[in-house]
Amino acid sequence: MLSAAIIMIAAANIVVEYRFTNTAKTDVYLFSTLFHISPDGSQTPDPELIYVVPGDPGEAVIGKYLAAIPAGMKVESPELPYLEVLHPGQTHTGRAAVPVPVRRHAAYSDPGEPDPGRSGEVKRLRLRIGVLDSAKFPRPAPVVQPAPPPPNSFICDYGFGIAIQQFYDVELTLPEPGVPEHFTRLKRAMPPG
Repeated sequence: MLSAAIIMIAAANIVVEYRFTNTAKTDVYLFSTLFHISPDGSQTPDPELIYVVPGDPGEAVIGKYLAAIPAGMKVESPELPYLEVLHPGQTHTGRAAVPVPVRRHAAYSDPGEPDPGRSGEVKRLRLRIGVLDSAKFPRPAPVVQPAPPPPNSFICDYGFGIAIQQFYDVELTLPEPGVPEHFTRLKRAMPPG
């Protein structure tokens, strides 16, 4: 079960806090940490980093999940966010920082897809969290394996992960008047005070 709330709206970002509780009878693996990837290919984990893509009009879909490689795109290796194991009844609490203005951040670039805020105001966010249920793991395939630090972190096999990933969504409505695309430009234009 997924629940979420907007806990802060500031000039630089919107902070969302979310909770996912494992209501299954088996362990689940929750996508919990994305990475900043530098030009040299090194990765820095950031538990507040989140994918941001356009949704329905006035909506940005934000999330942590295993993103599918677009058809026809060739990549050196798939982006594999860290997973955290949750035993039955356990709850994970996480945060996500959405940049203002709302800008696209995705695992694989698509220059033709616009930023969610470009067409006007973002009035709502749809939080999407990806989960792998261990009950669906094909045996004896190694679907997940321990990852380097932090502790309790795992990575999954891309093919198995894409095949069995489940999504949990929750909608968050922003207070009126939404988030204008030009919000940060207005903030920068204000004299220091």
